[in-house]
Amino acid sequence: MNILDGFQRRTERKKEQILQAALELFGSKGMKAVSMAEIAEKAGVSPVSIYTYFGSKANVARQIVFSLFEGSVDEMEQLLASDLPFVQKLQTVMAKNIEAAESVSFAQLDQAAFFGDPEFMGFLNEFTETRTVPFLLRLMEQGQQEGAINPELSTEAVLLYVKMFRSVLESDMSMKLRHDLGHLFFYGLLGSPPNNRE
Repeated sequence: MNILDGFQRRTERKKEQILQAALELFGSKGMKAVSMAEIAEKAGVSPVSIYTYFGSKANVARQIVFSLFEGSVDEMEQLLASDLPFVQKLQTVMAKNIEAAESVSFAQLDQAAFFGDPEFMGFLNEFTETRTVPFLLRLMEQGQQEGAINPELSTEAVLLYVKMFRSVLESDMSMKLRHDLGHLFFYGLLGSPPNNRE
């Protein structure tokens, strides 16, 4: 390992420490109540390091959200590649959705500010197109192959369905309402996976 590699690894480790410390503090106190000095103390770094790497507390929070999104879809894609039947995959996706909605750490982030942030919205648009939509289309395809989803549904209809839900979720709302909408997204008004219905 050369000197440059060692420096880059230390830098990435410091960034991870900062993000983890911030996530824990935001979760326990709320984003607005946490100072940069508190994040620095918990992370074991100087406040200068945080400003150097992220520039502001808002950027720290933004990076946390980016990481949460990436980690969530990475996990879901591993699930999609598994041998589980469609309904079990759908139930797992829904459980993860509920878990995210009820996460104290995520709930304490200033979500209203994110949805008014052009950089965040640019990330969300790109993430939806390159990660979320392809995942949902592959999940739907398996559901159609197993007879759990209407095979006559077109890709265009599913894409429009995703965009409609996303546009609603961009508005400011309670975590309970986000959870309920997530349930409607996956299960519709019947309220349960296909093989759980009478």
